[in-house]
Amino acid sequence: MGWFQKISGIFSSAEEEEQEPQEDTVALASLSRWVEDRSNDEYEKIQPEIQEQFSKFFDEKKTLFGVLDTLSSAELHNPDIPEKERQFMVGNRTAYISQHKQFLNMLNISDGPDCKETAAFCKDFEDSLVKLAKSTARNHAILSQFFANHMNSANKRIKMMGDAISRIKEILEDGNVGVEAIDHLRKAASELYGKQKLLSELESELGMFKKKLENSNQMKQKFQGKIDELKQTEDYVGFKSRNDERKAKWVQIKQTEEEVNAVFSPLNKPMKRYERIVVEDASLFSKYLDDPMSALVDDGSLKIITILHKMSSALESGSLEVKDSDKAIQRVAEIDTAVLRGAREKYLDAKSRIKKIDDEMRNSGVLETLNDLQYKIEHVDNQIKILYDKIEKAEHTRSKIDLDTLRNHVQQKLLDELGVKVTITWQDSTHSTETD
Repeated sequence: MGWFQKISGIFSSAEEEEQEPQEDTVALASLSRWVEDRSNDEYEKIQPEIQEQFSKFFDEKKTLFGVLDTLSSAELHNPDIPEKERQFMVGNRTAYISQHKQFLNMLNISDGPDCKETAAFCKDFEDSLVKLAKSTARNHAILSQFFANHMNSANKRIKMMGDAISRIKEILEDGNVGVEAIDHLRKAASELYGKQKLLSELESELGMFKKKLENSNQMKQKFQGKIDELKQTEDYVGFKSRNDERKAKWVQIKQTEEEVNAVFSPLNKPMKRYERIVVEDASLFSKYLDDPMSALVDDGSLKIITILHKMSSALESGSLEVKDSDKAIQRVAEIDTAVLRGAREKYLDAKSRIKKIDDEMRNSGVLETLNDLQYKIEHVDNQIKILYDKIEKAEHTRSKIDLDTLRNHVQQKLLDELGVKVTITWQDSTHSTETD
């Protein structure tokens, strides 16, 4: 409500009953248009005053054009100034006049403008005037030294134009259609509409995400059911039996590797010393240091036994010196050739059996089917996780939107600024207006 009406209400007689505010029901989708229509209705009441000020404004604009033309041809009071100063003056005068005429040429408005156009014109004028003042400040200061009267006349015309715009804004404020107030109402209505639209989109997205989640869970159950059915077939029973045997063979391989490592690990230090002087089968000997089991697989004739006995002889003769050489000699003597040969055969048999089992499992088709179903379940699980994340994000955003509070805020602003008690509805509907 305008300041004049608010103040006038204070001085109403005690007997005069305070008027109830006008009431209206407006659908949110129509609120921005309603604000425009309402402001235009109020605007019609003050339009004659507005038009009077616009007449003054454009009269001053026309006069300022004349002042600029006069300035353009004005002669210096002192024509004997240096040529350099004259050129300096001419450059600044040209720039000053050009920018002001450009400014004036932009100041146009339609015949019988509505409230929105009038408010926009006032704002554009003030914004443009600030820019003009900044861009011509230096020109103005210089020209004031040469054409003080012309500059004062131009300043007066611009001030009168500014006064007319200020008076238009006052009239708008008094008539409940203040420039800033209406602008704030438009923004508030737009924000409320945007939040309601966002909430509607979130609800739609949540419904879609939850439907997709339901479908994904059903698909996962379907794939899991096929796996359960597969496990009841004879092919799968045979597949599982081979797979269990395969696991057992791998356990056997690991155990054999540990047994072989246990034979050579205590001899690691003397073997590293002997590696420097061994000549025959040196690469095989070095491999026993790095990977005893792999070396044993390659050493079908167990050449390592002969090499170790030579190392033991070197320890006994003292040509190879290591700490606790007696223990190393004893350890070599305890190596059982049959044990090593048995470990080698057991390892190779297990490896061979695993290869055969792998071929049988691949040829059965069960492994391929099982892998395909498990891959599909993993893919669906990933989709389920993504959907849960999207649902959580959307619900978090939704929880932060308080439409009722925002609507109440907008309704209060409408009451304060326009004096109308508006009920905003979410759905489009025909709104009725109660007259005073």
